[in-house]
Amino acid sequence: MKARVGAADPVVAGLCGLPSQADPEFMLEFSLGRLQLRDLRPGAPGPLWVDFLAPEHEQRRRAGKGLLLARACGVKKGIPAPRVVDATAGLGRDAWALAALGCGVTMIERESVVHALLEDGLKRALAHAAPPARNLRLVRGEALQFLHDASHVDVVYLDPMFPDIGATALPGKEMQYFKALIDRAPDEPRLLAAALACNARRVVVKRARLAPPMENGRGVDVVFTGKSVRFDVYLK
Repeated sequence: MKARVGAADPVVAGLCGLPSQADPEFMLEFSLGRLQLRDLRPGAPGPLWVDFLAPEHEQRRRAGKGLLLARACGVKKGIPAPRVVDATAGLGRDAWALAALGCGVTMIERESVVHALLEDGLKRALAHAAPPARNLRLVRGEALQFLHDASHVDVVYLDPMFPDIGATALPGKEMQYFKALIDRAPDEPRLLAAALACNARRVVVKRARLAPPMENGRGVDVVFTGKSVRFDVYLK
């Protein structure tokens, strides 16, 4: 991680192997019945946590198989839902949307703090008996190794951090946190190469709408374009 993260509560610190720091830039803490990450720097946005029960998830569920993400991943009426590996799970929004459509989704997250937020959100969703939660599996580790050993996978989904394409507006809260904490960019080519090498039938890469395709030595087979994002699909 690029920024300093600490935890005042020894139990929380133990979750992620964090130090107890007097003046961290980010604080991991339990508050209001949830685990959250709080940016302590001046002018920072509010705390970050995983909430799979938020209204936004219900809106995406209602979009059903017409959701652009679902179409890119090959979710279609009349055929079994694909088994998906979300190799860069982040806060799990896309994994949850696919799980709500019946996909079995394995979420891979290597960053300990992000994994802890995901784990807490998933536990709360299971406690509320939210049906998509039963279709989710969370793994902490390196996606490169997981993909090397993976079997029985239909789709590999990659959502690397969007490249800088000259936008001047501040990104959303989640992106601000991730840019401060996580550097995924060096892994992008290796991740895509590993995804293309595994036995999945398709690889789906989420990109900003105007961003170039990820460098990989081959062309994109199908593109699904929305207002602000697109999904580059590689078929095998």
